[in-house]
Amino acid sequence: MPKARRVTTGGIDQDGRIQTSLYAWQAITAVDPDTTGRYAEDTSTGVAPLAVRQESDDRTWLRGRSAVTTGTSSGHVVAALPTGHAPTHSQLLSVPTTGGIAAPCEIMTTGDIVVRRTQSGAFSLSFDGLSYVR
Repeated sequence: MPKARRVTTGGIDQDGRIQTSLYAWQAITAVDPDTTGRYAEDTSTGVAPLAVRQESDDRTWLRGRSAVTTGTSSGHVVAALPTGHAPTHSQLLSVPTTGGIAAPCEIMTTGDIVVRRTQSGAFSLSFDGLSYVR
């Protein structure tokens, strides 16, 4: 089967997308791995937990939110992806926030999700629906 071909595996996921993945959502458990105390998983409003899923066409999807207590700092690692989900080249994503601004984050080849702009104020980073091709 060609790599770029999507395979419908049946059903619609909890976010309303047709399931094209051969793999289930895998939890992102390494939140705030540098123990800065600024980042934590946010499921307070019924949002799905932080997770990642690899699709059959090599697209990786993210979901969930990370609460930010005192604002972001450039260079901080918000979370680390589980083994096997890191991109082959760094990916820069514009991550929406509950504060109405975008926070640039870079997904490194190590799997670390790194904030690339210092911003004050408490808000959550929303990874729902963000994706990249590995």
